Amino acid sequence: MGLQKRRPCGAAADINELEYISALHQTGKDELREDGSIQTCDIVAFLMSRHGIEVTEEEVLDKIIGTFGQRTVDSRSDIDLIQLLALLLIPLLSKAKQSLDQAQQASNTIRRQSGTCLHRQKGDSRWPDADIIESVLRMMLHDATGDATLRPLTKELIRQILRFYGEGEASNNEQLLDEMVLAVTPDSITDIEGEPILLDQHSFAHGLTHDVQHYNIDFENSMTTNFHDVFSDEQKGDVKEGNSVKTVRTLSCIDYTADTFRSKSYVVILWVAWILTYFSYLQSQNVLTMAKLQCDEFEFGCTLAQGILNWLVIMFQLSVLGSIFIIAASAGNVKNANPFLMVVGICATLIFIVLPFFLELSVGVVSTKKSREGINPVLYHLSVICGFILLIDPVMNIFQRLLPEKSSFLMFVQKHMDNTRLEAAVKRAASFKMNRLVRNACDVHKAAELDGGIGQGLETRYGIAMLAFAKASDQKEELMNFRQTWKRIWNRELFEDEGIWLTTHVLAGNLAQVTVCVLLATLFAIVYSSELFQQGLDHLDKLVPGYSQRWRLLVPLFFGISCGQLTIISIISKYIPSSINTILLFRSGGFETLKGNSFLKLRYAVDNSSLLFGSIFWGEFLR
Repeated sequence: MGLQKRRPCGAAADINELEYISALHQTGKDELREDGSIQTCDIVAFLMSRHGIEVTEEEVLDKIIGTFGQRTVDSRSDIDLIQLLALLLIPLLSKAKQSLDQAQQASNTIRRQSGTCLHRQKGDSRWPDADIIESVLRMMLHDATGDATLRPLTKELIRQILRFYGEGEASNNEQLLDEMVLAVTPDSITDIEGEPILLDQHSFAHGLTHDVQHYNIDFENSMTTNFHDVFSDEQKGDVKEGNSVKTVRTLSCIDYTADTFRSKSYVVILWVAWILTYFSYLQSQNVLTMAKLQCDEFEFGCTLAQGILNWLVIMFQLSVLGSIFIIAASAGNVKNANPFLMVVGICATLIFIVLPFFLELSVGVVSTKKSREGINPVLYHLSVICGFILLIDPVMNIFQRLLPEKSSFLMFVQKHMDNTRLEAAVKRAASFKMNRLVRNACDVHKAAELDGGIGQGLETRYGIAMLAFAKASDQKEELMNFRQTWKRIWNRELFEDEGIWLTTHVLAGNLAQVTVCVLLATLFAIVYSSELFQQGLDHLDKLVPGYSQRWRLLVPLFFGISCGQLTIISIISKYIPSSINTILLFRSGGFETLKGNSFLKLRYAVDNSSLLFGSIFWGEFLR
């Protein structure tokens, strides 16, 4: 199918994806840090770009990096890949702890507020296996002490484990060892006589999650954004106590690089509406007449000047009028937008799209006088239909603020009109991918146990697992073909499992291609049924009396139009699957990222990706 390629899979692909995440978050222009570290300046830039949160490097150090023991801004104030992985594992460890607690209470299911079950059985794609904590604990005990048997928790045992894994400095910190013992000691299992407790899966899980107990694992199943989960209080409907931040306006309504506006569908329809409006009222014969020079058109100088003037008019229409319309109509397409901005967006849609359909006037380079010839009536009606669709979104958003928060109408709006559903899918994908990462790591250890390794001088599970990982690092799988990709798009697996985020300019470009394809087919139908075209066919028939000659024109004409339309449809249908497979190749290591020089060039001027829309659309007229 042309889309079949192979990409790394398993544990090696998981490591490549972590490196890919690091490469995307780094803000250095001249080089990438191959150790995968993310510095305070990178986090400051990300929070501003993605959420409009203004913080200083000192605040990032205190709230995020400081959790790993670093408290001063220097060349080492960063997060490495291991620390990044530790942060990402918090939800999974919390769910594993909850599974153990429920198992201890002889419960077979874990229920959410919606009433559905979160299984802790093997095979659940977003819930860790019930035995994962015990498996890791026994592996650590085996490697550090030579025996996987559970034993009492002491400072010496923790010291021994830390030294085995290369944390010599931490193992000599007596205060840290005391705090670790206290963290692993849940109140419910503290020995009355003060004797050391047993380091089993329950006490180990308590120690792993002791400092993250406020994390709500139900966030990944809620129809909310990450910003809402962190800063909004669901019960009070206000900002969580102690979680207030300073936000600034970043013109997210026209941020086509990061897609930080409120509704992606609104932007897609907006661009299609502008295209239809341009061809309806800005490229009409009346406009061309107003821009025509009063001179002999057969003179070279006049022809050249007329051509320059025509392109200046087009530039003014697209750059000036287009910018005014797009920015004004998008003004209310931001999260928690001011009602005034929504009114500005409504007025822009009415003035540029709706009113021209009902009024006829000529002002400068704009003419709303209607032509009933050719495809013009179709353009007029499609344009005004898009205008009314655009009015629905801001009007419904205003109503949304007046309705009860838990109303079914509000849930419908959130699900189908804004980006909340898409961000919620990314949260679920993060849960799926982290669970898959842990299971892939477990598969490596299981393969190591089956292969043996003790006789080769590797007497720790850690050692034989590293050897098994090296053997499995070249595993590859087939990328999805055309049909599989669209099937997984339809059932939303690519969004909720892989976390695919299709950028707005790609969707808008594809929809514009569909629009052009339909308009070209409509134009051909109108031309074919016109009186002038039929007279031409009749004239061909008269060239050879008794024999119809129109087939000499119709056969190549229909063949060319059909092939052209099929080519357009083929490209349209393959563009998104091709983009998705390219993303998966970058994530899994099929293409170089963190440790490749070519990826550094791809990170320059990422805003240039928004130019895809123009090239996709205008390219249709060149095919």
